[in-house]
Amino acid sequence: MVLADRVAIVTGAGNGIGRAIALAMVRAGARVVAADVDGGAAKATADAAAGLGGKSLALDTDVGDLAAIDRMALRAVEAFGRVDVLVNNAGGSHSYAFEDWTADRFQNMLDLNLSAGAGAMTECPHGR
Repeated sequence: MVLADRVAIVTGAGNGIGRAIALAMVRAGARVVAADVDGGAAKATADAAAGLGGKSLALDTDVGDLAAIDRMALRAVEAFGRVDVLVNNAGGSHSYAFEDWTADRFQNMLDLNLSAGAGAMTECPHGR
């Protein structure tokens, strides 16, 4: 994979698959925006990217919040001039006892995993 001079946003980049993707993209030459709801974890990924000689930006971003997604996209463009790649990796799950599942909890899980930020990047005035 060659991503020289490409700019990528990776959501859920603070750990697990998202972190691995972000670091692989840095190794392939991309400048990476490491976005995660856990800002400290996003920073750790960005620091690891810097340790590999890459350029990265850590952003504390809740992909369930469309305004936060807009801010993420604008910050990425401010930092790197454009966005070429979006890896919409953020997701999660919760374990509740059956009797503790509510319609709101179920809807929140669906929103996070299926529709988080749907359409936000296509509306970004600086995205491609």
